[in-house]
Amino acid sequence: MEEYKLSNYTRENIKPQNITEIHRNLLLPRVSVNFYKSLSVSIFFFGLFFLAGCDFGLDAPYEDANGIYLDLLSNTQVNGDILLVQGDKAYVIYGQSITILNISNKLNPEMENYYPPLDEYINNAKIKGSYIYAVSKSGSYPDYKFIVINISSSSPNIVGELKLEYKGKEVETDGNYAYVRTNNYLLTIDISSPTNPVLVNTVYFSSGLYDCIVENKVGYLYYRSKLTTYDFSATTNPLKRFEMGYWCGHFLAKNKEYLYVKNKGYDEEVSRLDVVKIGSSNELEFIRWIEFPDDIIDFDFDGYGVASSNSTLYLLNIDDPSYPCVAEKVSGGGKSLTIKGDYIYYLKGSYFTILKVQKIK
Repeated sequence: MEEYKLSNYTRENIKPQNITEIHRNLLLPRVSVNFYKSLSVSIFFFGLFFLAGCDFGLDAPYEDANGIYLDLLSNTQVNGDILLVQGDKAYVIYGQSITILNISNKLNPEMENYYPPLDEYINNAKIKGSYIYAVSKSGSYPDYKFIVINISSSSPNIVGELKLEYKGKEVETDGNYAYVRTNNYLLTIDISSPTNPVLVNTVYFSSGLYDCIVENKVGYLYYRSKLTTYDFSATTNPLKRFEMGYWCGHFLAKNKEYLYVKNKGYDEEVSRLDVVKIGSSNELEFIRWIEFPDDIIDFDFDGYGVASSNSTLYLLNIDDPSYPCVAEKVSGGGKSLTIKGDYIYYLKGSYFTILKVQKIK
């Protein structure tokens, strides 16, 4: 594939249907302090004559100290609300249907199968091994369920289900358990036998539960005005380990020993990405935030960070995970963001898009 060069920080030749411009943010290069120290020393010792003969790379985007940029690989037309990526397959869920794409050739994904309407409308889902674990409702009557979909064959089929009293908002999986978030409850479901999921515990949050992550039996939960950690080692009796006051959080992501929290605050025009450090005993400490000029609707972290509003996609350098910085922004945001290695996958309108993170050489 042709490597797109930058001209005046804008790649004019990238004009796909849902990305109209890619340009760099060079306002805050991460080596700015060292650069200006070097510049000052040069001025002091060598004077203006030396400066006139030197090129410090200020007009060379490939010397941006953030070190990374984006290339568009492909846009594939497909309707979807939820995107799951595993190996060389992408699963695009739209209401009751699942489209399976072969993404082994990321320049040209191909539709491998289309599974027409399930009996369930899928609200949220996670993929693990040979199964998709999802929360759903059936038909016009709100019959809420936790369902297990076998994707090991060319035609996915529902192999297990559990009726829920409340509408499931989100699914997390960790080991042999799935965790379902509703408006006020966190449900723990044993999925050691995928064909027979069993509810084993329920935790009630009177003021509402907004988001959760469970990893290695530790839960990170945000509910109204509180950010907490839970120990799920004792499945039927999870223990709260730490709690801190926290206002205006919306959703979470985790990378190594850091949590990233979308914080809307009281300004409807901007949003923040808060950085919270996780201690050795799962205590939490607020570190800093970075502010975005528009409302962030989704983000993901895996070696790199990516955040999206309805109109803009932001690539984040997290070499220092405590201090994310914007390396590049792309006109045309999306939803259901997923990072796998050097690749970013997301949905926008009726398109499935793949971007690649490139390193500046």
